Order: sequence, then structure tokens, then C-alpha cells
Amino acid sequence: MYRLLVLGTVAILLTACGTNRPQDSKSDDQDAIAANSASSRTASCRGVATMEKPWSPATILLNFVQDDRLRAGTKAPEFTLPDLTGEETALYDVIDENEVVLINFWASWCAPCIKKIPDLKKLHANHGGKGFEIVSVSIDRDYDDWKEASNEHELPWIDLRDTANRSEGVSGDYAIEAIPATLVLDSSGCIQHTYMPFNQLDRHLSSILVDESEMEESESTI
Repeated sequence: MYRLLVLGTVAILLTACGTNRPQDSKSDDQDAIAANSASSRTASCRGVATMEKPWSPATILLNFVQDDRLRAGTKAPEFTLPDLTGEETALYDVIDENEVVLINFWASWCAPCIKKIPDLKKLHANHGGKGFEIVSVSIDRDYDDWKEASNEHELPWIDLRDTANRSEGVSGDYAIEAIPATLVLDSSGCIQHTYMPFNQLDRHLSSILVDESEMEESESTI
């Protein structure tokens, strides 16, 4: 009873789209995804500092209802998914090249997801190329719907699609029940935050990331 009440409260606090959709046929990539998820990169993040604020009402509610795989301080499961051209990208290849990676689960039919795109663009414009990258994962069933939305909104970051059934694919591995869903990862793939306002994240990124050109300029003055 209490769990249902909390779920109802979360639904009011966090505007989101349910992820239920018609079942797809199982993707040939699932064996590879399962193998990657079992790699050493998914080891424990014990002792890693996170950006969660336990006193935040939203965080308290989310921690109560979320699957353990989504909690701050846990390792993000590996995945390899195709982009619009069919070229595959592995999450941890992106993580290896950046200090902070933001994963954003979305879909073309999700109005709240589309509404968040301008904020994501601001983050990418402010911090992309400075050790920060965004990986969006569409759960669109239809490739053309995903392609149309991606092209319409001109997504400047890594744009991938989960081609499998929700329970079997990446969104299942991440226990995604509603979208948009955003996770902030550090350079080790540890989840730092699962709910952070964009202005707060923008300030955090500004405090920890340094533009390479600024670094080169400072070094030249030494």
C-alpha cells in the first residue's frame, strides 16, 4: 500500500512517459550485450563518491522505488547499440574517452523527452569536447520514427537505439520504467546521479571540466 502511494507521488513529481510498447522480435545483438554486461567493467563501485543528496525529497522517493541497478554508486551495465547509420558504439568506449557521460533514455513519441532536448543541447554546447559526452538511447520500435525525430531535432551527440524488447534490451538491463530517464556516469562507469536538475548539472560540470584550449593556454604562460 505504501509503495503504491509513493509510486503515485513520484508520478506526480516526475513527468514522464511509460515505456510500454508493442513487443519486438529478439535482436541478434542480445548475446553480445549480455556478454558485455558480465565484463569486468561492471564491477562494484564501492567507495566511489556520488553526487546524490540523500536529503532531497525526489531522491528519497526515487531510491525507494528504483531498481538497485539504477542507484547512485553502482556500475552502469555495458551495452553496444547502433546509430542511425548502423555503426555500433559501446558505452564504455565513450566512457574511456570522457570524464563524465550522461545517458538519456527517450523516444520520439514521448513529449517530456522532446521537451528536455533544448536543455541537453545547452549542456552539450557548454561542455562537449571538454571531457563530457551525451549518449541518447531511443526505445522507438520503428527506425523511421527515431530517424525522423533525431533529424528534426538535430541531436549533436551520440544517438543510439535499443532495438530489442524492453525487458530484454538495454532499457531492461537498466530497469527503465518511464522516460525520459537520465543517468550521470563518471570516468569509471559508476552512476553518480539518477535525478539532477540541468542547471545543477551544468554548474557541476563547469566546476570539474577544463577546456583543452584553456589548459594549453595556461600551460603556455608557465
